[in-house]
Amino acid sequence: MRYALGIDVGGTTIKSALCDQNGKLKYQKTTPTPLGGDALVETITELIKTYDQEIISLKTSDNNSLNPKDIVSTVGVAIPGVVDEESGIGVLSVNLGWENYPFQERLISATGHPIALGHDVRSGALAESIWGEAGPNSVFLAIGTGIAAGVILNGVARVGAGWAGEIGQNIIADPFNPSQRQPVEKIASAESIARRFLERTAYETINGAKQVFDLAHSGNSVAKQVIDEACEALADTVVASVALLGQVRIVIGGGLANAGPDLINPLRQKVRARIGVLPEPEIIGAKLGSWAQTRGIAWSAFQVDIAEGKES
Repeated sequence: MRYALGIDVGGTTIKSALCDQNGKLKYQKTTPTPLGGDALVETITELIKTYDQEIISLKTSDNNSLNPKDIVSTVGVAIPGVVDEESGIGVLSVNLGWENYPFQERLISATGHPIALGHDVRSGALAESIWGEAGPNSVFLAIGTGIAAGVILNGVARVGAGWAGEIGQNIIADPFNPSQRQPVEKIASAESIARRFLERTAYETINGAKQVFDLAHSGNSVAKQVIDEACEALADTVVASVALLGQVRIVIGGGLANAGPDLINPLRQKVRARIGVLPEPEIIGAKLGSWAQTRGIAWSAFQVDIAEGKES
């Protein structure tokens, strides 16, 4: 069995692990995410050194030594925002503070490893396609602080010079006030669900979208309305995806996926009411959890080694 190191840069934490060719993880670590490209390169470089120098010398849980030769030289690094994989550039991340940053070049120079640079959501979509239940034609909707999509067609992630999947920026009519138009993520992201609830109630704070769903369960009419509006916006997005891409499976991931049937069931109903003559898509929850991106970018590292003839 061979392993690749996958590193998934999130908004607050970096998830890293060695991943085998079956998608199983070993030596999982979480590290705080710094702001700025230079600081991130420094943090990732230290992480890679840790794996190079320490973890590969430990024993695995089944007490078999892990031979350094079993680890491919390429390291997979998934970052958020807009990512141009072909040029190895982080085009834009407003939250983490970089623009047109040459991550691949800087990481290769700092670590001495080949680097497979990828987008976090596309990496999650790949993992769900390979080891989850998404299949070879799917749209992976990551719904958290924002909304982005990973588009997989015939088993291949669609990149679009880094901009493919920025579906949260699609402008639609606001279900609460149809005369206003808003990006989808301003209506249906986890952050927006909490904000839109607070704007209409006397609550001063709330424990995120989870509490809105809990309140809806308890019969709170405002919470129900806010969630209904989010599902309206997501249903429009799903139908538009099917109209553009054809028969695809819709996979709900990200933090809001924890709502489970409370999100997926009404979303299915609203999509069914809108779909018309288009093929109704299957809508499912993601299966791999928050480590999907780590798995997916490790898989990309395997592919680089295969392409370069390094893997046996």
